Amino acid sequence: MKEIIWKPELHRFSSCKEFVEEFRLGASDLILTNEYIYQPYFGAMNLECAVLYQEQYGMGEPTDVMAEAILRDAAATGCNRVVAIGGGTVIDIAKVLAVGGGESIDELYGMAPELPKRRELVLIPTTCGTGSEVTNISILNRTRLGTKMGLVGPAMYADAAVLIPQLLEGLPFGVFATSSIDALVHAVESSLSPKATPYTKLFGYKAIEMLIRGYQTIAREGREARLPLLEDFLIASNYAGFAFGTAGCAAVHAMSYPLGGKYHVPHGESNYAMFTGVLKNYMEIKQDGELAVMNRYLAEGVFQTMPGSLFYIERTQSDGKVRHGLIGMVDLDQYDFTPGSGALIRATEGTVLSRIPPRVRVRQDAPVELPHVMLLIHDPDRTVIEPLTAVSGEMEQLYDFDLQQGGGHLKGWKLTDAQMDAVADALAAMCTPEAMEKKYGLKDAAPLLFAVGDGNHSLATAKQCYENLKKVTPEDQWAGLPARYALVEVVNNHDDALQFEPIHRVLFGVEPEQVLEAMKAAYPGAHEGEGEGHTIAYTYAGHTGTITVPNPRMQLAVGTLQTFLDAYLKEHGGEVDYIHGDEVTDELGSKSGNIGFKLPAMGKEQLFKTVMADGVLPRKTFSMGHAQDKRYYVEARKIK
Repeated sequence: MKEIIWKPELHRFSSCKEFVEEFRLGASDLILTNEYIYQPYFGAMNLECAVLYQEQYGMGEPTDVMAEAILRDAAATGCNRVVAIGGGTVIDIAKVLAVGGGESIDELYGMAPELPKRRELVLIPTTCGTGSEVTNISILNRTRLGTKMGLVGPAMYADAAVLIPQLLEGLPFGVFATSSIDALVHAVESSLSPKATPYTKLFGYKAIEMLIRGYQTIAREGREARLPLLEDFLIASNYAGFAFGTAGCAAVHAMSYPLGGKYHVPHGESNYAMFTGVLKNYMEIKQDGELAVMNRYLAEGVFQTMPGSLFYIERTQSDGKVRHGLIGMVDLDQYDFTPGSGALIRATEGTVLSRIPPRVRVRQDAPVELPHVMLLIHDPDRTVIEPLTAVSGEMEQLYDFDLQQGGGHLKGWKLTDAQMDAVADALAAMCTPEAMEKKYGLKDAAPLLFAVGDGNHSLATAKQCYENLKKVTPEDQWAGLPARYALVEVVNNHDDALQFEPIHRVLFGVEPEQVLEAMKAAYPGAHEGEGEGHTIAYTYAGHTGTITVPNPRMQLAVGTLQTFLDAYLKEHGGEVDYIHGDEVTDELGSKSGNIGFKLPAMGKEQLFKTVMADGVLPRKTFSMGHAQDKRYYVEARKIK
């Protein structure tokens, strides 16, 4: 049995310049790439290499016709080494260039796997999906046959595989998503393969871990959260390549090839379309396989259960600050995400209802939950959580360790019964009519105890699953349903380590001056420059400034801006994205056809008051913390 095949030398560089210098690119080299990749990263280097742009031979995924045309032009250059810089299409064709002479593609398929190595091959991926820089297979759409097929041979291994995370910085989000899904399918299928070995599983499971963790970060924080994780995704794709290069893929890929070949569906999308259906079928056929590992963990007591408990935790964040929290369950009968609700637990931002059904399909059959739902309490007097800091030595310590990938440090303790009673009393005191009037100046207002700070849609999904179960469960059994409760972390809104950062807006495909004029027309008295009211900064090609909206109807500037943007985009078209950070907003906003709006940070004292006054905050009002501080879920809970 082959345990693992690792043919290419693996190199990693922080910049394209380092790679060029190390590999000494020259006149005997041919670079196969795309112009939109080559010019920004290599164009100014004045390389002596011959360069072929793949898009000049056809768009989309590689075909036999495209490969034959490139093969003819490559032969004319007299190159000794092929350097492929691109995604799956470029890399697949480059492998053909390494073995091809004057033969047709059909003839090369007839010669496989005894293909000759005619040129040295260097592969540099610019997506995070194929992992093909370390495999010996090229997938081509054989147009004469109407399907995709793999061309395989030992000679198609690269001599060197090169990882340069810099090249992923300009990757469009759609390409990033579909390519990384391809990597996930590679990792899963190779791990489940009968040919899997302990070595391939080592790479496969690590790739799955890195990809899922990255997806979770992006789901919580938005598209731009992928940027600091690009290297992780690139490495995960490479790991998956090592795994499936030995163990192979299976039914997902086999079924996706004809779909992509006949209907020209991108490979990542066709894999995604087949993925869940195939895995569900696997589970029906064989329930005791690799897919059941988590169930075995539960049955064998790998997880330590602590019913009726509360945990006090201290997270040392990447900035060195310590955030304090409580881990426990909340009763979903006390939660309502409907705007204007008077429930004890309320959403802070509008819930996008279309996001709930797909999440329900995942959660309803899951045996455990590992959520990151953060509930905030408005406790300026620090009566609930902070007293536990001084007495942590009296509690049973559960963990004390560093987290990987810049995740900081985590400590956790189990509260005593007396400490849990004290927490409950302190929370109850915050909900009295007197406390509500003192804090918010509101009489007879429905008390608001917990405001959802993070994980709004996760909690809404838990609520929907519970409501679905109530419909088929007698009422006298509702209290015993594990799904009635959801695991959360409670944090004081006034914790010094908790930072509220604004989420800015960038419009794409618009006329900036027209947008600004429309905004001033939408709000009577709105004017350029700072003044009384809501002041919002903007930036576009060579211009910066501010617009002030006097006498605003909304509590926050983000509400004023979002109301206008929704109406404007509906009428005039264009797209909006939600951006973390001033620098990124300025950079994107300055590009042609774009305009960026930067919002002021929301003060902590405004959160609860705004939710009680306006119902919910506008979507994407604020974020809390950075990606590396939210990579790890602390606890799990059985829900079945």
